[in-house]
Amino acid sequence: MWTQILISVLAITAIIVIGFFVILSAQRDNGGRAFAILNFFIAGWLLFQLLAQFGPTDMSLKFAQSANLTANFIAYAFFLFITEFIHGSLESKSRKKLYILLLIPLLIFSCLSYSGLLITEVKVTQDGIAIASQGILYTFNIIFIVLCMIAGFIELISFAIRNKSEKRKQALILISFLSFAALVSIIVNTVFATVAASQIAIPFSLLIMSAGILYGIIWNKLFDIRVFVAKALAYALS
Repeated sequence: MWTQILISVLAITAIIVIGFFVILSAQRDNGGRAFAILNFFIAGWLLFQLLAQFGPTDMSLKFAQSANLTANFIAYAFFLFITEFIHGSLESKSRKKLYILLLIPLLIFSCLSYSGLLITEVKVTQDGIAIASQGILYTFNIIFIVLCMIAGFIELISFAIRNKSEKRKQALILISFLSFAALVSIIVNTVFATVAASQIAIPFSLLIMSAGILYGIIWNKLFDIRVFVAKALAYALS
């Protein structure tokens, strides 16, 4: 129990700290801002998962439903981040149409998050939390989340193949660590959705993802925050 809490708290802290520094340093970097927002959604989702398992038992279902709601925004924010990272904006008409198209199911599933059409019952043990019963639209909700993630990764992989600049290394780092965390989360919440003990794999994968992103920031100028950190240190020491 305490191991899972410790890993989850470390992962949440790392994700928020990275997001905080990135969003403060990303003055004109749309990709950096989008990544920071994605980080905050991920941290919120992991927090709801933690509260669902270790919070008041009569609130477990509500926390699990809140985590599911946040998962939809993670998927949507992930796609927007990839688009911003690659293209710098959503000015293309085709991308705007896709943006609006994905917004429709996001709003629908968000409005239905606390209804009996998605998650209806959860099973909580010391090992983790699992979905005991689900509504008729839960599978479609998972499909929406997975499609958003797949669309984002296809864009990112295609960019990494075409691009030969330094940004290609940054894209490869994102592909490696984001896909690892996303794959673990999807497998745990689908294949092992009824196995509570599998939940510890999610915060662990997010902790590894944070370490990988930090590696990219330090050694590959991913969301280059060094100027901001230098200014912050100079201000603090003055």
